[in-house]
Amino acid sequence: MRLLLIVLFVCAVLVISPAIGATATQPDAPGNRANDAARNRIIAPLIAAGINIDSNEAVINALSNRNLLIVAGAIFLIAERKEKLAIPELRKLLGSEYDIIRFYACKALAELGDKKRVWRILCIGLLQSEESIVSLRAAGLLAVYGDYQGWPIVLRGLQKENTVFEASLVAAPFNGKTPPGEETPISVIGVTQEIFKQTNAEGQLALVTLYSKVAAEDDLPKLEALAAQTKSKGITDDIQRIIDRLKKEAQDKEKAKEEEPK
Repeated sequence: MRLLLIVLFVCAVLVISPAIGATATQPDAPGNRANDAARNRIIAPLIAAGINIDSNEAVINALSNRNLLIVAGAIFLIAERKEKLAIPELRKLLGSEYDIIRFYACKALAELGDKKRVWRILCIGLLQSEESIVSLRAAGLLAVYGDYQGWPIVLRGLQKENTVFEASLVAAPFNGKTPPGEETPISVIGVTQEIFKQTNAEGQLALVTLYSKVAAEDDLPKLEALAAQTKSKGITDDIQRIIDRLKKEAQDKEKAKEEEPK
C-alpha cells in the first residue's frame, strides 16, 4: 500500500511540473484548460479529506499529513501562493524517508527564497538517488540556481530512451553553460543528435520541445539534419517551425544592423 501511494504521489506531482500557468494568456486556450485540470487533480486529495484549501493555515498543517498525495497538494499550493510562513514545516519534510518528498520540499523552499538554503545541500545529495526521476529533477533544480554539477546525470538521461522525456524537462538551464570539470559549454542539441535519431516518436517530441527552448542560430545546420530523421510528419513540422523562427530572427537582426545610422 505504501509503495502504491508513492507511485501515485509521483504521478500526481509530474502532472503539475513544470510549473502550471506557463501557457498562452487566452483564458480558454487548450493549454490553460489542461493546466486547470492538472491543478484540480493535484489539490483534489486535500478537498476530499475536508481540508479548507482557502486557509493557508490549514494547507500548512496538511504538510504533516500521513497521506502523501495530500502532502503533494499542500506543497503545490504553498509554492503557488508563495506562502513563506510554511518554510519551517517544509524544512521538516527535508527529513522524509521518501526521496521524492524531500525533493519537492527542496523545490518549494528554493522558490520561497529560504535564506538558510539547507535545501541546496540536500538537493546535491539527491543527485545520488536511486530513483532516476528524483536525481534528474534535483539536477535540474540546482541548474536553475546556477549549479551545473548534475549535468552528467541529465546527459545520461537524455541518451536513454526510457528517461529522455524526463531529462528533456530539466535540460534547458544547462544549455550554453560549462559544468565543473569541463572546458566547453554544453550544446544540448549537439549532444542529443544521436539519441534523437534512435529514440521513438514520444522521445523525439520531448526533445523537440526542449529544442524550441534552447535553439540558437548556430544550431540551424543540426536542426536541418534532424528534420530528415523524424518519426512523424508532425515532428518534422515542429522542427521546421523552429528553423523558420531562427531564420526570421537572423533576418530581422541583419535588417536592424543595415538600418543603423552610419
